[in-house]
Amino acid sequence: MVTSISTDKKLDQKVAIITGASSGIGRATAVLFSRLGVRLALTGRNQENLTKSAEECKAVSPYNLKEDEDGISTTDILHHVMPLCIIGDLIIESDIERIVKSTLNTYERLDILKMKDAARMYPLGRGDNQKRSPLPSLFSLQVRLPLLLEKPL
Repeated sequence: MVTSISTDKKLDQKVAIITGASSGIGRATAVLFSRLGVRLALTGRNQENLTKSAEECKAVSPYNLKEDEDGISTTDILHHVMPLCIIGDLIIESDIERIVKSTLNTYERLDILKMKDAARMYPLGRGDNQKRSPLPSLFSLQVRLPLLLEKPL
């Protein structure tokens, strides 16, 4: 049984985009990465939940120091303790481009892309009783997104 998180600094100050960070596995991944010192760009479709995830990440960051009387922490500014939150839908190409551009504008690089392994369901046929398939969304997330990240912005 693992009782503690490695403190070997391999991920310290790396920059990561975490998709689906507003809940579940995406949020848990973001919190773990933050605890390891990763600078985060969190993306999801729910602003309120994404903000909660960012606050949780900030709370566990090794760079989260007390703020001064003006509410500003030099560490916050230097290390981006509060993650960048970007609302977006990964099946919309313009959202993907905006997420990457925002991350690069803030951190000036991208080291890690963590894609949540989830999919929305799409109807295969007409009517409410038709089966639904996650294939279009899975294709978008697993194939198109990495290819879009490779093209110049």
